[in-house]
Amino acid sequence: EMMKKMDEMMKQHDSMMGGSGMGSSGMKPSKEGVAASSLATQKNSGGGVTVEATLLNPKAIGEKISLQLKLDTHSVNLDQYDLASISRLRDDQGKEFSKPALEKSEGEGHHRGGILAFSNKDKDGKPIATANTKYIELIVKDVAGVAERTFRWELAR
Repeated sequence: EMMKKMDEMMKQHDSMMGGSGMGSSGMKPSKEGVAASSLATQKNSGGGVTVEATLLNPKAIGEKISLQLKLDTHSVNLDQYDLASISRLRDDQGKEFSKPALEKSEGEGHHRGGILAFSNKDKDGKPIATANTKYIELIVKDVAGVAERTFRWELAR
């Protein structure tokens, strides 16, 4: 029953947003719900929470890969989410990067954000993302009932 109400609210919200020219900035998610894009900033909305991820310095991936993560909502308290532990980074080979360091945490309540820094070294100290890496994906888990939100950045040079 509550889910129906939320769906209706989201539909109303979407129709209101639709006319404003804002919306999805012309980005169409691919079939798997993965927004594949070379745009630095990507958004994913679901369960009343919008997650926005920005790849910082996409051209200069060196020792670490830094991403800015923002969570926005009008309904849920976002303080319950540990941004570092809900975030995973994977490359096109399916290799996972280590748990990120949360470098800068900002906001509270309905607006949370921070900079996540993933080490670009595997356990043997070799770089994970190299010049041959086609893309990297940030997976944000279990926010507002959405099991996984995936953000993909094409790295093809």
